[in-house]
Order: sequence, then structure tokens, then C-alpha cells
Amino acid sequence: MKLISVVLVAGCAFVANARADDNLLKVYGVLDIAVGNQSNGLRANHNVGGSVNSATYFSTLNPNVGSHTEIWSGGLSQDRIGITGSKSFDNGLRLGYLAETGFNIIGVKLINGDAALLDNSQAHGSAGYSSSSANTSQVGQFINREAYLKVGYGSLGELRAGRNQSLITDALGTVAPLAGAQDFSPLGNSGAFSGGVGVSETLRLDDSVKYAGSTGDFNYGLMFAKGNGTALANQGRMYGAGIGYRSGALRLQGAYTEETDALREGQSTTPGNIKVTAFNASGWLVGASYNLATDWNFDAGVTHYTLSAPKDVFSHATLTSMNGYSVASVSNFSGPSQVVQLSWLGADYRVSDKLKIYGSVQQAHYRAYSTFTSGNANWFSMLATYNVYKNTDLYAAIAHANLTNTAATSAIAGNSPISHNRIIGAGARFTF
Repeated sequence: MKLISVVLVAGCAFVANARADDNLLKVYGVLDIAVGNQSNGLRANHNVGGSVNSATYFSTLNPNVGSHTEIWSGGLSQDRIGITGSKSFDNGLRLGYLAETGFNIIGVKLINGDAALLDNSQAHGSAGYSSSSANTSQVGQFINREAYLKVGYGSLGELRAGRNQSLITDALGTVAPLAGAQDFSPLGNSGAFSGGVGVSETLRLDDSVKYAGSTGDFNYGLMFAKGNGTALANQGRMYGAGIGYRSGALRLQGAYTEETDALREGQSTTPGNIKVTAFNASGWLVGASYNLATDWNFDAGVTHYTLSAPKDVFSHATLTSMNGYSVASVSNFSGPSQVVQLSWLGADYRVSDKLKIYGSVQQAHYRAYSTFTSGNANWFSMLATYNVYKNTDLYAAIAHANLTNTAATSAIAGNSPISHNRIIGAGARFTF
């Protein structure tokens, strides 16, 4: 968090010394609001970025699961506001900064996954959870998305220090289907799939350094983060690498991440507390995007993660709180590794200058491990966007999830999940 403070101070210093021709301060953001219904889910929670969680498999045992029609925040894109600036010097040196925060426009709150988990902490167990929740890297910080200082020189690329998102998340920005729709796609909704390699808290990491560069048609990146007791334990580390290629209509992208002592939060059965599970985690992504005759675009890819026993052993005696919240229990993942793979195919077609239609098929395969049998979760999604005026879009979407092998011992979820869920919604998004 010290680096984030430095980012803000540096940004103020840049602005104070700005010349008329400098690009030192730009304010930008997204406002996205929707109304929608889900057939087998929990009611919306306005502490999280997407008010509903399409990548959660709800239990048949939960009496609160049902059909809900509500107003949502961030149906297509997470609501956010940010500032950025840069300065180039005659000798080739470039300096810059970025600070960005996400919020729930309906709840008028900074996104806080821990608060949503606390809303659902119940003495009578998981069957009583009454609203949507998600473990996430955004836990009420004033700057909860990205915040970094960057420096570059000539053609050598740039180095970013501060709070950075993973290289897998960066790669998804170029090859994800359905425009990364937050409430209608598991890639847009789940941090575990979209860069957190099974631990959503590590999608973005404080105290991290990321390098990004390019040569000809190739781009590449490296990332390192040290633990600070939040997403990674103090002794934990994260290493990442990425590479991509772009030529004409074809774009290829890949990335890899490895983490030790990653800490994933969850709903506790003790009111007012959270629980924590420790893992080692690793994952990779390969994806492709191809633009055909300007009106058609196709996306395909695979993201894969493995969770295994942590390098170190944790207990409640050594980990009593996280992000200012009390920890009721700490467990260390043990036994055979858990492996999950998500594959996707997507296409979009520009009907006119204003209307665009998207479609995707996505499948998550949960490999058998320990006493759990394998299973699949399949999503079928359609989205239409219509540009009303400049930066204002209207959209409508539907997503249907179908689960195979919903036995209580299934690796999909060990709580007898409902075999299907449908989410349908429409909204408006304004960018500035």
C-alpha cells in the first residue's frame, strides 16, 4: 500500500508541474447499470462489482435460492473511475502513473468482497447464505483496481511498480469472448478464471513489478510480486510471464503465473468473520483472436489452473485477521492437486455501425481429485450492444449455465449444486 500512496503523490506532483502541452492528467471512468433476472440464484449484493455471480454454483439445500429480478451494477463492465498521466522527454525517457478504483453504483460503495462474505456469515452454515458474494482482490481499498508508477525508455518497453493486474488478465483483454461481459460470462465474472489462477485475490497484487515490451509483431511481459499478508502471505511470492504475436487479422496471446502461499477468503459459519484457505497455485492461458472481413471476429482459448498444498503451514494462531476482518478459521489445502480448465469459443458480428452481436460457448472442466468426481459446467451466452450516442451503449444479454454431475461429491462443488441457472438482463453503459 505504500507504493499506492507514492503513486498518488507522484500524480499530484505531475499535475502541479504540468505545462499546457503535457498529457499529465486524464480522468476516465465507466458507469454501468442494468436490470435483470436469474432463475436459480441468490439476491444481489451491492458490495461486489457484479451484483450477481454467474460463476457460483448454488446449492439445492439453500432455501434462499430462487428467481430474482433486480437492478444490477456493472452488468457489462465494472463501474470505475481513474486518473492517469504521462510525460515524454526529448532523450526518450517516459514517465507516467495510473490509479483506478471500482465501485458499485447501486450500493454507492467501493467494491468490497469481504463485506459481502460477512453479509453471508451465518451460524447455521452454507445453506443459509442469502445474497451473492465472491472472494476478490477488491476489498474496500480506496484504490482497489490498479495503481502504479511507470517508466520507459525508447523502444525498451516500460516498467510498472505498485498494484498490477496479472499478465493472464492482460492477455484476456485481447482474446476473451462476449466483450468480457461481467455478469454474463465466467471469464468476466470469476477472478479464479480470469487471472487469479484459482485464487481470485491474486488477480491484482500490491507490491508488484511488471515489465511490458514489444519487438516487431511480438509483445512480452514479466511480473513479480512479494507477499504482504493479504492475497499472498508475507513469505509468499508470485512470478508471471507472457508473450503474444499479432500479424494482420490474427492475434495470439499466452501467459503463465505461479504463486506460493496464496490466501483465498471464504464465507465463515461464524457471524462477523471470514475463513481463509492457503494454497500454492499455478496457471496458464493460451488464446487467439481472428478478424474476418472487418465485420466478423472469432475468439478461442483455454485457461487452466492447479491448486496444491501451500509451501508453508498456517493456523489461526498466526493468521487472525485479513484486510481488517477477523478470521474464524484457517485451513491448508492438502491431498491431490485440484485442476480446473476453462475452454471457450466466441464470435461477434458488426451488423451496422451501431449494432453488434456476440455469442460464446464456454466449458469449465473440474478434474476428479481426492474423493471428488469430475464434472463440467457449460455456459451458452448471447449479447447485443447498440451505440446510442458517442460513449453511450445499450445492451441486452442472456447466459445459461448447465452442470453435469451435480452429486454432493462432485469436484464442481461439494454441496449438491443446482444443475442449471439462467441470467437475463438489459442495461446501459456510459464511458468517459
